[in-house]
Amino acid sequence: MRTGALVAERIVVLRGERLVLDGVDLRLVPGGALLLAGPNGIGKSTLLRVLAGLVRPDAGTVRLDEAPVPDGWLAFLGHADALKPGLTLRENLLPFARLGGGDLDAALDALELGGLADLPARLLSAGQKRRAALARLCLSRARVWLLDEPSLGLDARSVDRLGRLLAAHRAAGGMVVAATHLPLPLPGATVLDLTPAPAAAGDGSAPLAAPPPQAARPAAAGAPGGATAWLPLIPPADEPRGADTAAPLAPGARSRPEPPGLLLPVRDREPQAPEAAARFLAVLRFELRQAVRHAADTLGAVLFLLLAGALFPLALGPSPDLLRRMAPGILWVCALLAALLPLDRLFGADGEDGTLDQLLLAGLPPAGLALAKMAAHWLSTGLPILLAAGPLGMMLGFPAAGLPVTLGGLLMGGLCLSLLGGMGAGIVLGARRGGILLPLLVLPLATPALIFGAAASDAVLSGASPTADLLLLGAFTAAALPLAPLAAAAGLRAAAG
Repeated sequence: MRTGALVAERIVVLRGERLVLDGVDLRLVPGGALLLAGPNGIGKSTLLRVLAGLVRPDAGTVRLDEAPVPDGWLAFLGHADALKPGLTLRENLLPFARLGGGDLDAALDALELGGLADLPARLLSAGQKRRAALARLCLSRARVWLLDEPSLGLDARSVDRLGRLLAAHRAAGGMVVAATHLPLPLPGATVLDLTPAPAAAGDGSAPLAAPPPQAARPAAAGAPGGATAWLPLIPPADEPRGADTAAPLAPGARSRPEPPGLLLPVRDREPQAPEAAARFLAVLRFELRQAVRHAADTLGAVLFLLLAGALFPLALGPSPDLLRRMAPGILWVCALLAALLPLDRLFGADGEDGTLDQLLLAGLPPAGLALAKMAAHWLSTGLPILLAAGPLGMMLGFPAAGLPVTLGGLLMGGLCLSLLGGMGAGIVLGARRGGILLPLLVLPLATPALIFGAAASDAVLSGASPTADLLLLGAFTAAALPLAPLAAAAGLRAAAG
């Protein structure tokens, strides 16, 4: 079992012109625990997100000994519980059980949630939702738990259960970093106070106060900004730890004993995550399940297509020849606008409830996560629009013999629209008024698909071959397939930070 120490060196984070973290150092060994202290807004949550890899520091590094932190070694619990109100508790946690390889029933029982597994998340109390978020930690194989106010909303019994769970995690060699203003049962934890120390004496300022009792050594001299921060001395891996940390393994033992009645989420081997394809399918199934629960979004897109298409005969007149000539353009324009309707919540809802953070840490690369969401959008919105386009085309007088070409073009074009729309949704995720910016970004990018698709249908009406236009549409879609997820991934990382 790999037992490296988590090391952060000289972490600096800027928010505009505000210095949030100024040269923070820490080192945490297996079995250790660290409590982040300081007033509101001092940077505790930001430091946790830096350790999790969700925020890229302006300076400094986070590593495991001398190597980068491997995928699957970090689990993060933020302020949001990352639960979808329309899904049951089991449905909310099932994808993370598949991604992390954990036992869902055991995790629910460990937090006393087994009887609530089939209850919609919207009916859970605040404390039950917090316990559900804690259960997600047990489903991962992470060695390091990063907890932001983990006891928020918990009653005394649940706090005691949390303390025993944290003790079991540490006894198995796990590490805990927590930020909290509430009592947290984490005996033996070292405290890292992020409050800047007063300026040194001799510069006309107040004299330097003595370090707090838990501090053992000052930060290295020359920290950015000239501030002196007191940091805890956490024993290195080769130094013995006190009785409150994990004891060494007995000769021949494969793992430390499990405290009675507790779930041990940390395994006695390297974290083994599912293959990339399995992770992709787990996220895709999660997204499709949400689409089924929110079928109104799909229904709204289909109804928009039909109603918008039905308005054109009223505006253009009842001439069959005119409608037949206009049918390809009408179909493509209505399909494009209908596909845009659900896009503002493709990533926005996950960003609001904390699910995006959990998915980014689940081991699937951000580009793979974006591609899974784009595929779910195409399956849940693009295909229903395609099925509704046939009756709309016949209503507009489009020849039945030309419908296969038009629907084939819409099949490729719908995928292209989902890719471009998902890319736009990812890029504007962290922007103000992103819902307004989204169509302004996507519509110009979708113009080539609109031109090639409509031209293929026009070729059928005029008796020409649509092959060239369909090949161009296919080439445009093939180019968007790798590029759109990469661009969306960049937007997701920027929004998470």
